[in-house]
Amino acid sequence: MTLNIKRFSDLNALLQDSCQQYSRRAFSSHMGTTITYRQLYTQSEYFARVLQHQFSVKPGDRVAIMLPNTFQHHMAFFGCILAGAVVVCVNPLYTPRELNHQLNDSGAKLLVGLDVFGDVVQQGIENTLVDNVIMCSMGDCLGLKGFLVNIIIKYFKKKVPRYRINSAYAFKSLMKSRVGPLVTLLDRSSERIALLQYTGGTTGLSKGVMLSHQNILSNIEQCASVSQYLDKRDGPRRVLCALPLFHIYALTSIFLLSLRRGDQLILVHSPRDISSLIAIMIEYRPQIIPLINTLFAQLIRHKAFDDFDFSDVDYCLSGGMAQQLQVSQQWYDKTKTVIHQGYGLSETSPVVSICLENKVVDNVGVPLPMTKIGIRHVQTGAWLKTGESGEICIKGPQVMVGYWNRPQETAAIFEDGWLKTGDIGCLNEQGQLVINDRLKDMAIINGFNVYPNEVESVLVGYSHIEEAAVVGMVDQSGKEYLVAYIVQTGSGLTVREVLDYCKENLVYYKIPRLVSFVDSLPKTAVGKVCRKRLRQA
Repeated sequence: MTLNIKRFSDLNALLQDSCQQYSRRAFSSHMGTTITYRQLYTQSEYFARVLQHQFSVKPGDRVAIMLPNTFQHHMAFFGCILAGAVVVCVNPLYTPRELNHQLNDSGAKLLVGLDVFGDVVQQGIENTLVDNVIMCSMGDCLGLKGFLVNIIIKYFKKKVPRYRINSAYAFKSLMKSRVGPLVTLLDRSSERIALLQYTGGTTGLSKGVMLSHQNILSNIEQCASVSQYLDKRDGPRRVLCALPLFHIYALTSIFLLSLRRGDQLILVHSPRDISSLIAIMIEYRPQIIPLINTLFAQLIRHKAFDDFDFSDVDYCLSGGMAQQLQVSQQWYDKTKTVIHQGYGLSETSPVVSICLENKVVDNVGVPLPMTKIGIRHVQTGAWLKTGESGEICIKGPQVMVGYWNRPQETAAIFEDGWLKTGDIGCLNEQGQLVINDRLKDMAIINGFNVYPNEVESVLVGYSHIEEAAVVGMVDQSGKEYLVAYIVQTGSGLTVREVLDYCKENLVYYKIPRLVSFVDSLPKTAVGKVCRKRLRQA
C-alpha cells in the first residue's frame, strides 16, 4: 500500500488543515457542551500566544500537561504545538513523588494542571525547574453551565483541596488577557521532538520517550489507512474518548486520528464510573468505541449496558493491554460487534499492528503499512521462522527517536535499526502477530504498565520494611493485580499501614491488592529475588 506520511510537515499543519477543512463540524463534546473545529483552532492559537507572550515559552521548551479529558486539554496540547513547545504528558492521578520525578527528568518549565489536584501540584513542583503553573477548573470551557459545575465541585462536593502556589495563574483569566500575535516558528522540521511520553522503566523510574512530529504523523496516517477497512459509512463519526489523553493510545489513536479524519470526540473524564460512562454512551451514541479489556469486561457485566443501542456502532478497538479472548467472545455474544485488537507501545507512537478480521480471534493482526515485525531468539538474537516464539522487534517510521537524556538505554533497546520490544510472540502462517508473553516482569493493570521495581523501591523506603518483592498475578476474572511480599525490620507492621504508605506515594493502579508478610524472600544463587517462585507460592 502506498502511504504518504509526508502529507503534513508537522502537527501544526495537520491542525490547521483539519480545522480549515472541517471548520463547522463538531470536534469534541463534554458534559453537554460541544466545540467546533474552528473553535478548537481559535482557542488553541490563543493559548499558544499566552504561552509565548505571558510565559516566554520558546521552541523546544518542555510544558507539562496534567489534565483529564477536557476541552482545556485540547487547547493546552495544541497551544504547545503551535508555540513550538514539547508536550510532556502527565497522569493527573500521580502522587507528588511521581510528579516530581517526571518534572525533574523532563526539565519542564511550566505546568498546566487542574485545581482538583492542586495540593499534589504544590508538592510536586518543589525543587524543579517549573516556575509557573496554569491552573484550570473543570467547568472553565463550559459556559454558564461551567460556572455552576465549578461551584458544585468546589463548595458542595469539596473536591478542590487547599493549596498555595505563588506562581499559579487561572486558565480562564489568561484566556481573556490581551496578548500579542502568534510568533512564527522558524524551525518547522518534522524531525523535531513533539512529545515526551513517559513510560515505566526496569530501573523503577519512568523515562521519557522522544516522539517526533514525523513519528506521530506517520502513525496517524498508518492508522487512517487501515481504518477505512472497518468503516461502515462515509462522513464524520462519533468517537468515544473514555481513555485518558495522557496515555499514548488515546492521544494518537483517538484524539489525533479523529482530528485527521474530521470525527467528533465524545469525552469522558472519569471512565472508572461505569454507570456514568454508559449514560454518556446512551446519550451520544458513539459509532467507534476504543477501550481496554477491563472496561469492555465491566461494561458487559453492568445491567444498564443493556439499554445501549449498538445499531450505530461501526467498530470497537482494543489496545493498551492484552485483550482476553473470553471477554471478546462475551462482548460479541452480547453486542454482535467484534473487538479489533491492536498492538503497540509508547516507543512506537504507539500502533504497530491491528487485527482487521471480522471475527473473534486471538491475534493482533498484520503489521501496519511501512512497518516490519521480526522475531528474534531471546538468547542468541537469531531471526526465527514462522510460528517460532521470540522477542518481537519493530522497524517503521513510527519508532521513537530515543529516550530523553538516556543514550545508554536508547542504545540498548535498538539493534541493527530494530526496536527490541521486550515482548514475546510469533508470526503465524498468515503473517499475523500472536502475543505469547512479556519478557519483562511488567504487569499491566487497567491498561497501564506497572513495573515491580518501582513499587518495591517505594516499599523499602518505609522504615519498617527491610525487603520487598512485588509480582503481578491474575485473578479468576482475568484481571492482573499486584501482590507485595514484605520482610519486616521488626514486628507489628500491619497491612493497613503498608497500604496507607503506598497511597501516599503511588498512583492507585500501582498499589498492591494483597500484602503478605514473610520471613525471607526466595533468591537465586547470585542473590536476586526469584519472582517466579513467588508467583508459584
